[in-house]
Amino acid sequence: MNTLISYPYFCYIFDPKVYYLEGKGRMKKKIICLILVLGLILAFSACSGQSEQSASSNEDSAPKEVKLRMCTDYATEDIHGALIDEFAEKVKEQTNGTVIIEVYHDGLLFKNDQYADAISSGTLDMCYAMFGKG
Repeated sequence: MNTLISYPYFCYIFDPKVYYLEGKGRMKKKIICLILVLGLILAFSACSGQSEQSASSNEDSAPKEVKLRMCTDYATEDIHGALIDEFAEKVKEQTNGTVIIEVYHDGLLFKNDQYADAISSGTLDMCYAMFGKG
């Protein structure tokens, strides 16, 4: 029995001495488990191959444009408003025009205290606010 404990696990499956010591039922269970594990690995690798092919075909098509609505209480002339406009331009530039941020200054859509409700309801995508202002 001491020799069985010193074997690594893979030796239990393929060693004929262990086959006779443990009995035929345990060896059959191990072989069945090994076959099932290999089958699952094969199935998952086949599924991942299909998703890569579909992802590559989606990349070939034209990218969709995403428009995000952003609201702020700051005016366009304010330094914060100018930085928000610059941020929107940089996002458009870095994403090659696929992400466009529409900025609404001076609380045009919502006031400062309504931003959280508007974002949680999905009416507004982003906001730039200094809570306590206005």
